[in-house]
Amino acid sequence: MLEPASKGGLGISTEAFGYIKGTLGLIAVIAGNIVGGWMLSRWGFRKCIWWFAVILVLPNFLYLYMAASTVSMALVTGFIFVEHFGNGLAMMAFTLFILLVSRGKYKTSFYAISTGIMGLGMMIPSMFSGKLYKFMGGSYITFFLVVSIASLVTFLVIPLTYKIDKIKEADKLWEENKTLIAGD
Repeated sequence: MLEPASKGGLGISTEAFGYIKGTLGLIAVIAGNIVGGWMLSRWGFRKCIWWFAVILVLPNFLYLYMAASTVSMALVTGFIFVEHFGNGLAMMAFTLFILLVSRGKYKTSFYAISTGIMGLGMMIPSMFSGKLYKFMGGSYITFFLVVSIASLVTFLVIPLTYKIDKIKEADKLWEENKTLIAGD
């Protein structure tokens, strides 16, 4: 985003980038958390997880679009807002998932280790993204195409969550008590 257009970047100033990613990004993550919590309480895990996954994966394709075309600052800002909003939704879903499956004598340890794994899931790809970009010949289009395709694996993993008994129990409990939970 900071690299000039001549090098395939967007040429965004450091100040604009900081405002978009820092200020607006933080607002989007918080909004995603709040909306995600509301959606999960209203419709349950199974009904929300697919929508959350779409909003989580969509920014990869938006970045591919930005790499392949000339976009306005307003569009860049909107795309980054969508990315951070999706991250907020995903964090809420993952937090609920961990809470649902963290049972038994060592549930606090299980929760702590799981949140650490979530952090690794964000750190490790970030650590290697620059090397992957260079390996692909320094082409943002190629890089984001590969990232976009790889992110589709998210949709293969979701059905596995349905096989977890605690998720089934939570959704059944939600169905039985949805008027109490969602305030209908």
